[in-house]
Amino acid sequence: LRDSGSRRRRRSGDLVEAAERFRQAALERQCAPVLRLDAARSWGEVRAELGDWDGALEGYVVAVDLLHSVAPRHLVRDDQEFLLSRTVGLGAAAAACAVRCGRPGLAVGLLEQARGVILSHAFDADSDLTRLRESAPDLADRFEELRQALDTATDGQGFLTEEPPAPTYSPSPADSLNPTASPSPTNSPVDARADVRQRLAAEWRDLTARIRAEHPELGLLRPVREWDEDELRATAEAGPVVLVNVSPYGSDALIVTEHSIDAVPLPGLDPRTTATHRQAFQDALIRIGTPGTSRKQSQRAQQDVRETLAWLWQAVTGPVLDRLPAADRVWWSPGGLLGPLPLHAAAPADG
Repeated sequence: LRDSGSRRRRRSGDLVEAAERFRQAALERQCAPVLRLDAARSWGEVRAELGDWDGALEGYVVAVDLLHSVAPRHLVRDDQEFLLSRTVGLGAAAAACAVRCGRPGLAVGLLEQARGVILSHAFDADSDLTRLRESAPDLADRFEELRQALDTATDGQGFLTEEPPAPTYSPSPADSLNPTASPSPTNSPVDARADVRQRLAAEWRDLTARIRAEHPELGLLRPVREWDEDELRATAEAGPVVLVNVSPYGSDALIVTEHSIDAVPLPGLDPRTTATHRQAFQDALIRIGTPGTSRKQSQRAQQDVRETLAWLWQAVTGPVLDRLPAADRVWWSPGGLLGPLPLHAAAPADG
C-alpha cells in the first residue's frame, strides 16, 4: 500500500509538472496558434485529470480563444474546416468545466464561441453595422466591401480576380504605417490568390481594430464569451433557449431564460451512450428509406426510432421540461453527438 501511495504521488507530481509545461507553451505568443491550442487543450485535460476544475477551465478558455487564430479568415473554407476538425469536443469540454466551477453563463459563451467559428465569419453583427453606418458611413462601406471580398476569396469556389476598391475613408496613422505590398509579378496564380487573401485579412484586422477603438459602444465582432449575462438572457426573449452539452466531464442542459442561466445535470447522457443511440437512429432511418426493405426490417427500424425518442425523453427532454413547466415554446440547441437527434420529437415510451 505504501508503494502504491508513493506511485500515485509521483504520478500526481508528474501531472502537475506536465500541466505547467503545457500552460507555458499555450501562453508562448511566438508559437504557432495550432501548437498553442494543442498545448492549451492538454493543459486543460491534465488539470481535469487532477480534479483541478478551476485550472482545467483556465486552460480550456485559452484553447477556445485560440480557435479563430487556428482558422483565420484568409484561409479557404476547406482548410478552415480541416483545421477545426482537430478541435472536435473542445467547446463541450470547456463548457463542462465551467459548469463544474459554477459558471453556467460562461459555459454558454464557451460552447457557442467554440462551435460558431466559421459561422461567425459569415454573420458579422449586422445590427451593429447599421449603427456604424449612422455615425461613420465610410467605415461601414469599407467593412462590407472587405467582408464580401474575403468571403469571395475564401469560399473555395473561385477566387478574387481583382481587389476591392481602395478605401474611401481617411486612413488612420496606424494604417499608413502598414502599407499593403503589391504582389510580385513572378507569383504563381495560387500564390497570387494567397497573397490577396493575406492582404485582405490584414486590412480586415486593421479596420475592425480601428472600428472597435473609435466606436467601442458597438461591440462589433465581439466574441460570445465576452457577452455579459444580461446580453445572453436577452436572447431568450422569444422563449427559453436550451443548449445541451455532452462531455466526458459531465453532461448538462444549459437553460437560458430572460431571468436566469441555469445548468441542469443530465446523468443519463454520456458520450458513449449518445453515440450508440445516434448510430442506431441513423441506421434505422436508412433502412426505412431504402427501397426493398422488408416489412419486418421496416418494423424493427421503426421500433429503433421509437426507442431513441424514448431515450431522448428520459435522458434530456423530460428533465429539462420539468424545469420549465410554464414554457409555451422552447428553443433547443443541441450540438456535437446530439446534433442529428430530434430533441423536439422526443416522447416517453408510454406515449
